[in-house]
Amino acid sequence: MLSVNYTIASCKRRGEKTCRLHYRKSTYKGNVCLWNNLAYGKRGASAFSMRIAIPQWQGRVSPVFDVAVNLVLIDIENGQEIHREEKRFLETEPSARVAEFLSIKADILICGAISAPLQTRLTASGVQVTGFICGMIDEVLAAYLNGRLATPAFAMPGCLNECAQESD
Repeated sequence: MLSVNYTIASCKRRGEKTCRLHYRKSTYKGNVCLWNNLAYGKRGASAFSMRIAIPQWQGRVSPVFDVAVNLVLIDIENGQEIHREEKRFLETEPSARVAEFLSIKADILICGAISAPLQTRLTASGVQVTGFICGMIDEVLAAYLNGRLATPAFAMPGCLNECAQESD
């Protein structure tokens, strides 16, 4: 089971439009990144929860979301992993794939490469997409939960951090 390092909630804006901690464009209220409200915001009466989806291939982040076959779904509550399951993608056509993805009710998608049309449709539907990520599933998840996913160790080859910024 993984846990969230709650120092992530102190993500501060430093004059830029991209949150350096989450490596994504975000909305700010004062100087606190509102991305924390989704990732660590109140969902129920007493629980902080989120569902993370990561396409996987042989235990690693699948290199291309558009053609990925398997997803790992991880439910996080109060900073702890409470459930993990695998789901097989049945749809290959982009619109149907988006609809199938939305049916699993994931808040966050962490993936490798993703086409602009799929990413646009998912973000327009409220899914937080962090693309151009590589690595072992458990390492990527731990890095995300602890605010370290933006490091070069998790950037796809040739991307460093430029691709991660562009995917938002």
